[in-house]
Amino acid sequence: MEQLYWWMFEKNAIDTIYAADQAGGMFKCNALKMKKSGEKQACECGGWGMHCLPQQSLLKYMTQDCPGINTPMLYLASCFSTFPWHVEDMYLSAINYEHYGTTRTWYGVPGKHVDDFYKADAR
Repeated sequence: MEQLYWWMFEKNAIDTIYAADQAGGMFKCNALKMKKSGEKQACECGGWGMHCLPQQSLLKYMTQDCPGINTPMLYLASCFSTFPWHVEDMYLSAINYEHYGTTRTWYGVPGKHVDDFYKADAR
């Protein structure tokens, strides 16, 4: 499947659909966030929901919601769509959760190899 993807990518042989930066998420639990405001709610996600996860880091001290930083964003894509290489906002770490569809292949480049990556990409 990956070979087919790269062949189609090189030939520009397919149109795909991709929607980025849609505010929201499919995890409904936000108990840890509500706890911060004094409301009591049982956590149903074990702290792993996209609303709860930021509340276990320094992001919990942010006083406003900042989509994609301390609140979740949805990304919708069709088969063979590509999310370009990029550096996360403010160089923060990222977490992704695939709700539906077949397994994706994710590639990461360690910071110390970024220059080598860009040189290879330019070829």
